[in-house]
Amino acid sequence: MSLLARSFPAPLHVDISSGALNRLHLFIEDQRIAKDSRVAVIFSTGSGLQFKALISKQIPSASFFELSDGSLTAANEIAEQLNEFLDLNKLFCTFTSPAELENTVADINRRYSILFNKIFILESPQSDELMCTYNIDAGNMAASPMANTILLHRKKESNTLYTINALNTLIQSLNGGVLDKSYVVSWNDYKNCILLTSGPNIRRLDTAIHKIVDLSNH
Repeated sequence: MSLLARSFPAPLHVDISSGALNRLHLFIEDQRIAKDSRVAVIFSTGSGLQFKALISKQIPSASFFELSDGSLTAANEIAEQLNEFLDLNKLFCTFTSPAELENTVADINRRYSILFNKIFILESPQSDELMCTYNIDAGNMAASPMANTILLHRKKESNTLYTINALNTLIQSLNGGVLDKSYVVSWNDYKNCILLTSGPNIRRLDTAIHKIVDLSNH
């Protein structure tokens, strides 16, 4: 066997058959595939969008990264996003009703190793739900994310929270439908809010602090 053949990394699983995508969640649930229950999906523009819709239904917690073209620049941009995705300090947001807030906070505290011992509860005039935001050590995460929980990113200077999908949608809406990762977003226009997606559209929730839970007192 040649040196190249011996060193070439083989995928953990290959399924080339009719309906393979419909069985994707079964393999993802296998601990050998996603040991920490986090799933990153890279898809291309065009035909990749239909696969994104199908995978979203099977794996709601998956994070999607859109490859704009086949260039080296686009590949480097995806690599940077994946490095951020693999960072073990994760910012989670769990949506809950005011009536269930106390139970939700207790569940979060039981499930995760919370960094900084604080859960920031946000409220928004655009939503009846409260948003519990907290940083976790993903390396110590024994369970899959709670229901109604998403992974967020933060722009510190404007205190903007957003999902990767929302950022991509925002750029397209501001840039004539073109997803250009070098596009400079004016973050001051999105101070103190959470940016999400609602179908193909951007959804903005203006936020204020409802309360801060100090877990060191629990």
